Amino acid sequence: MIAAKRDKVFYTNKFNLDGLPQYKPEQKITGTIASGVLNYMTDGNVAKYWEEGFRKYHTGVKIEWNTPSALVAVPGLITGLADIGATRPITFDELLTYQRVFSSLPLEIEMVTGSFNVSGWAPALAIFVHKDNPITKLTVKQLDGIFGAERTGGWDGLTWHPEYARGPEGNIRAWGQLGLTGEWKDKPTLSTEEI
Repeated sequence: MIAAKRDKVFYTNKFNLDGLPQYKPEQKITGTIASGVLNYMTDGNVAKYWEEGFRKYHTGVKIEWNTPSALVAVPGLITGLADIGATRPITFDELLTYQRVFSSLPLEIEMVTGSFNVSGWAPALAIFVHKDNPITKLTVKQLDGIFGAERTGGWDGLTWHPEYARGPEGNIRAWGQLGLTGEWKDKPTLSTEEI
């Protein structure tokens, strides 16, 4: 099943990378790079493409792919079993653990995004407004009011930011708070069935 997905082209849009500077190695690299990555990297062609591209410049490097699950990436970095990891965004607990072990933060590079309609691929998170709802769009601030709650601040990485605070007046619990009237005015923005 995974091989069939790997070989089928789902997205035909190509990125124009002509504006990026050409890579020029500054030194010759040899040895082994241990990689803890999600299994779709090697079940598909991504790992092969990465390795082929890297070997054009560094022929003396061996890459070991450890790909049972995306869950091995960050623990592999923390325990020294991996030099690089590919997974979903690092969680707060993983970030804190890495910082406590190495007294620094890992370098995170967003490399791919999710998929809307290909089963088994990483999902792209999205909020949809039901077609019968008279509101046609919502802002990020409104979404925060619907899904979030009052708070004294927020985390950005491992740094607490009190300027991210907001009071209970920012909570949006009924559609009337978004300007709807009539039958929608007192209806809750979320019901227990939707959560």
